[in-house]
Amino acid sequence: MAHKVFICHSSQNKPIADAACAALEAQRIPCWIAPRDILGGEEWGEAIINALSDCQVVLLIFSLHANNSPQVRREIERAVHKQKIIIPFRIEDVLPSRAMEYALSNTHWLDAMTPPMEGRLAELCNTISHLLQRQQGAETPVAAGGPAIRENVPIRTAAEPAAGGKSSKGLILGVAAAVVVVVAGATGAVLHFNHAAAPIEPPVPDKSVTAPVATPQPSQAKPAQAPIHSAVISPQPRVAVPNQRSPQPAGPAVANGTFALQPANGAGVALPAPVPVAPAPVASGPPPLTAEEKARLDRVEAQIDDMESSVGSVNGSLNAMAQTMQKQGVTINSKWTELQSGMNTNLKKAREALNKQDADHAERYAATAGSDMGQIKTFLGR
Repeated sequence: MAHKVFICHSSQNKPIADAACAALEAQRIPCWIAPRDILGGEEWGEAIINALSDCQVVLLIFSLHANNSPQVRREIERAVHKQKIIIPFRIEDVLPSRAMEYALSNTHWLDAMTPPMEGRLAELCNTISHLLQRQQGAETPVAAGGPAIRENVPIRTAAEPAAGGKSSKGLILGVAAAVVVVVAGATGAVLHFNHAAAPIEPPVPDKSVTAPVATPQPSQAKPAQAPIHSAVISPQPRVAVPNQRSPQPAGPAVANGTFALQPANGAGVALPAPVPVAPAPVASGPPPLTAEEKARLDRVEAQIDDMESSVGSVNGSLNAMAQTMQKQGVTINSKWTELQSGMNTNLKKAREALNKQDADHAERYAATAGSDMGQIKTFLGR
């Protein structure tokens, strides 16, 4: 799959770059980011130039480190030369250097300094998605087999008959007469068939004549006779019917329960037995993970373990700094306390998603927590 977004960043801002990459790829937008996408043995410069040529959008993680990085400036200069869309994602309130200002003077910036970082990453994903859709719509070629253009055909009116109109009219009248004859013949044949097939009803006796009253005689019981049918006489009052939808010949019941006895109706036809519905199989559990999914979960787990091992020291250092500032009569900026809360919450959510084997949410929460932790470490000077 070709990469659509080239992520340009300083190595000092790798946590935020990784978070942006994870958020974009969660939206199915493939990204190229170093050093992840550089093959072993491949030259660094050649890999970057190839990736810049193939991508559609260049995402710049702009900070003080990126502003002072010669490598970042060279990548942006090549992106401008290749006429790529550049999106500066500003994570620090820093004025661009003159070289950066020259390259980014006519580009709209996205501000990522206002927490929470998760909301800023969502805005970034929406912006890049719209830009890619717009660019794809502009580059879609017109189909080669378009609708054919019909030539102008003169329309004839009743006042302007075409040449040979009389013969055409005669031909049409002849065809119409033939159709009428055929339809009339078919109608007569149908009526004759219906008349011949109609049953002859017996004459209705005249009820106006009073019949003589017969003298009652002692009745003699006669054995009841089975009704005689024109087709088949059912010799058995009960007919064996298989437990299937397709009819089977009548016969004795089978000992293993394959056939069930059912009463026959008046015409001697066996009534179908209800077909038992097999219960749906109960799922034994979630499907097993593929090797790729398991490797991804292991990678996210290692990332979460690494952050959990250092989150305690980061919280302790930030709390100590806040207490020191409070003793001096200075209140720490609420931005850092909000980042601290977001870091702890997202790290907890990442662990919960990992326990549910939800790699997408675990990776997203871990990336956001890593971004918050990176900013706090930068503030602490670590």
